[in-house]
Amino acid sequence: MNPFWQMPSALRETVQSLLQSLDRRDGPRQKDDEPDEDAIALLEDSEREAPPIQKQPLPPRVEKSTSRKNYIVVIGIAALFIGLIAIFHSRSASSQGTAATEQATFNDLKETRYNDYFHVLIPGTSDSSADFCKTIVSGAVLNYPTPWAIVYDTTNATRTAFSKIERVSAWMNRMPEQNDPDLVAVIGNARSSWFQVRPEVLIQRYLDIRRKEEHRLDDLFPSTTATRAQQYPKSRIVFSSEPVCALEDSSQCLEVPAPDGSVQFLSTDIAIGPLRDLRELWRQATSVANQTILANRVVHEHGVFTGLLRRQTAHRESIDHFPSVSAAGNLHFNERNEFGITLDFHRELSYAADDKLEGVSWLEPSDERFALLKLPPDIADSQPPFWSYNKSLELPLEKNWSHVSLLTDVRSNVIPAVIHRGPRAAFNLTTSWWAQMWFHPHARKLLDNFAATPMDPIALVTGEDGRSRRFWSPIRERVGLKTANGVFHEFDGICGGGEDWREIFLDDLGRWQDPSP
Repeated sequence: MNPFWQMPSALRETVQSLLQSLDRRDGPRQKDDEPDEDAIALLEDSEREAPPIQKQPLPPRVEKSTSRKNYIVVIGIAALFIGLIAIFHSRSASSQGTAATEQATFNDLKETRYNDYFHVLIPGTSDSSADFCKTIVSGAVLNYPTPWAIVYDTTNATRTAFSKIERVSAWMNRMPEQNDPDLVAVIGNARSSWFQVRPEVLIQRYLDIRRKEEHRLDDLFPSTTATRAQQYPKSRIVFSSEPVCALEDSSQCLEVPAPDGSVQFLSTDIAIGPLRDLRELWRQATSVANQTILANRVVHEHGVFTGLLRRQTAHRESIDHFPSVSAAGNLHFNERNEFGITLDFHRELSYAADDKLEGVSWLEPSDERFALLKLPPDIADSQPPFWSYNKSLELPLEKNWSHVSLLTDVRSNVIPAVIHRGPRAAFNLTTSWWAQMWFHPHARKLLDNFAATPMDPIALVTGEDGRSRRFWSPIRERVGLKTANGVFHEFDGICGGGEDWREIFLDDLGRWQDPSP
């Protein structure tokens, strides 16, 4: 466990209180600073008075003294001077036409900010359901950002997938360019998806998968096969994977060899990447889906993204066959074919149940019967499951991640961050698996805690250069969702109808009421 969580409670609370006060001063924005930038960014062009300006949070101040501020100014000027020298040398090298500058290295494409937003997109239909609300609750109790709900049309079965792709693309296109480095997770299977570990685990795993894939690509495509920036093989977007192709037409399936020698297929259960890269990918997907509609064929979401992955694969193979930069550029780069797609082969980000459920079980890592299975360090070091600002909620604070039930792949000792009921799985898993989620019977209290928690970073992770990166929720409001037009909908308004609360909270305590003022 992280040493912070092993501190005496009094000391830990003092440290947390200090960090909390610093973060509130240096967070992304405060209530009275500016109008709701999220809402402005999503208005139609005719409704905007001016383009939104996204203020980024600054690293927390350690000291407030004048000398400290002067010291920071001096350091900043020195850093700027060094940066100008670096730019000068870079441009000089470029003018010489060296291979190093012809190659669009991954470092050229990496984010340089260390405070960014993490957006969670949940595409869904216009009608809410208990299953949809379960997704919201599972994220809230773990301190995930309040999600964006992307509503799409399901009235025409032949155009449902097209509508889903197009609406997600529209949201991405409306977001301002200053948000390009923000991280976005698109949850494709919204009605049967649940988060089971902290957002920092999900984000760090995403970054680690990218890092490993980039090293592999560096070995496969050395500088002698360099191409222009947008076409250089890279790892930017991570899709979930599955062992069986989801497409009925097997000719559209694409087998992707995994590092362990198995064959995997792309799954749209989850896709994570920077907004900039996802926006371009979804633009391409919308174009492909539209062409399919014009050809009087049914659009399949898996088929669209598998087709784009196929184009990327063919493009990379062409680099092997035509190592010359000029030859490759003339023959194979007339259109965008490199999208930075990578698969989550080990299902660390997400796992979708199928009809067999082979190798997975609900386990408590501390159970002596499973001594050979170890709790992954990233989960063990994350914030404990029942940690709370409000000690009066009477939560089992003594429990850590070793003492709660987690869905585990016992063959690989992988505990996925997000779990789904796949299309081939028994429908009753939606009920039986939900009942086994670790936060029951404390979901209400954990939701109370989330509603009252101050706006702090949701995740602190190690970036690609070894420096810490902080991620924040882009939406201030808690417990609910925000639609693409920027309107926030409270949980009680979308999940309080009928007796859905019985299925969501598994108790007889009635509708959940937001305790925050």
